[in-house]
Amino acid sequence: MVSLIYTSKSTSPFEGTGLIELCNLSSIANQKRQISGYLYYNDGLFLQYIEGEEDDVMSLFESIKADGRHEILSTVFQERLLKRRFPVWDMRWLKSEDLGDTDLEMLLIKQMKMLRLYQGKNTKMAEMAWSLMDSISAMQLK
Repeated sequence: MVSLIYTSKSTSPFEGTGLIELCNLSSIANQKRQISGYLYYNDGLFLQYIEGEEDDVMSLFESIKADGRHEILSTVFQERLLKRRFPVWDMRWLKSEDLGDTDLEMLLIKQMKMLRLYQGKNTKMAEMAWSLMDSISAMQLK
């Protein structure tokens, strides 16, 4: 199994029902591919985490890259994943209220900006991204 994080910038306003529809359709498609993960959106920027079998994840990511509703800014790819971080989230849309009183929202926003700045090429930034994913994964179990 592999996991992938990417950030992208929306090419047009993307709010409310558009995000709900995107997540619902993605959830159905991801169930068929046995892909799990989540999507976070803030101020025109997306951060998405996906995990599953390599062929499925890479095929999905090719579709994501071809979607004209956004432009990929950075990608961090982890080749080996021993177990899923988000086994029950086919495609969860994380909203501010889902994050509660934690600092995870600010961490997500900062992570999005750092990944964009370093284009996923900085090893420390990539390690921080995976650490953040582990924090969010622990949150889902509460």
